[in-house]
Amino acid sequence: MTVRVPDLPPPHDLWAEPALLSALAAGRPSSIMPGYDLTADGLRMRDIGNGWWALLPVAGGRAVLYGLDLDNSEIEMCREPVDLLAGGPAWLPWSFLQALLAGGEVVGFVYWWDGTAWSRARYPADLREDGCRILLEEAATALAEAVEVLTGAAADRQLLDRLRAAARDRTADLALFAAVEHARTEAREPAIDPGTALAAATRAGLTPGSSWPEHPAGAGEPAGRTVPFNGPDQQAALVERVMRAAPEQPRPAIADGGALRDLAAHLRAEGTAVLTVQWGPRHRTAFSAESGQQVTGALTDLVTALREADADADPDSGSGRWLYLRVDVTGPDATVQRAYDHVPGWWRAPHPIAGLPLLREEMAARTERWRPQWTALLDASLAKTGVPPHLCQPGLH
Repeated sequence: MTVRVPDLPPPHDLWAEPALLSALAAGRPSSIMPGYDLTADGLRMRDIGNGWWALLPVAGGRAVLYGLDLDNSEIEMCREPVDLLAGGPAWLPWSFLQALLAGGEVVGFVYWWDGTAWSRARYPADLREDGCRILLEEAATALAEAVEVLTGAAADRQLLDRLRAAARDRTADLALFAAVEHARTEAREPAIDPGTALAAATRAGLTPGSSWPEHPAGAGEPAGRTVPFNGPDQQAALVERVMRAAPEQPRPAIADGGALRDLAAHLRAEGTAVLTVQWGPRHRTAFSAESGQQVTGALTDLVTALREADADADPDSGSGRWLYLRVDVTGPDATVQRAYDHVPGWWRAPHPIAGLPLLREEMAARTERWRPQWTALLDASLAKTGVPPHLCQPGLH
């Protein structure tokens, strides 16, 4: 399912004034006024440190709006990768968008116009602000700011109204750009060449008889599409969620031995009724408790000894070592629970998995038969290639 977005202007309204700004900027790379560029990727705002947005017209009277607000977008703070194209229609320029999202530049929102309304993918709970409207609100004042830059501290209201009408009605002509150059009083602003500006306005569809450049429509979501990560923390969070739902493979029972007796005796002496620990998460010889505190001192040695003794009980199976341990000494005999293949329900720490490098090391030491299905998600190359959309969290709003 997707979400209808009723409060955004239609594409031609979004296009008009920024497209005229791109014409005014044509051939003037040293201009300091708000800038937009018209390229094969559509009309795009120049990023001056606070973000950018772009509008790509698509054949059939459709369009795609995309961008990133560096100050307000929460996309990079999401725990897991967000599929911004989930539920997108077949006509989307899928190849273009997939290359855009996989290109290394973070994108905070993607909206699509089907000819009548804007829509977007549903967002996970931790993506509450995508920054789109904030960027567009700033864009609404860009032409007025440009006129102020060109003509001095006070904007020429008559010239601004003339420019807005030309952008809205697509009636830009040579006289319009000559008038802008005539009104230019700011010496730091390079001269406007009316012919160059007019040619750019024609390419943008702002002159009589011209049309905006359209990108070919797509032919359906491509097979093998992936969703990129915005950092290693998102990969770890995805692994965590999948590990929580993963099954535990049955293993032969481990006979209680001296290592467990020694650990239980220590816990009783310390007054600890229940111990729950996680292997790692940063060092292969370390453990952490649910509080997040590192296990230290003699307890570290005792837990290590138990983990090694458990592995030595069946050294040829290749089944690996446990990742989580729970020891309950409230009764006369210690009760032990071990988790090798998943995050157990009794582990409720805020950071519930060992670091990805440690998990890779542990899975590499196991034989194929004992590697859980989520092992494939540990692949370091996924940071570049992304993951299949079905592994992303379902959108909620």
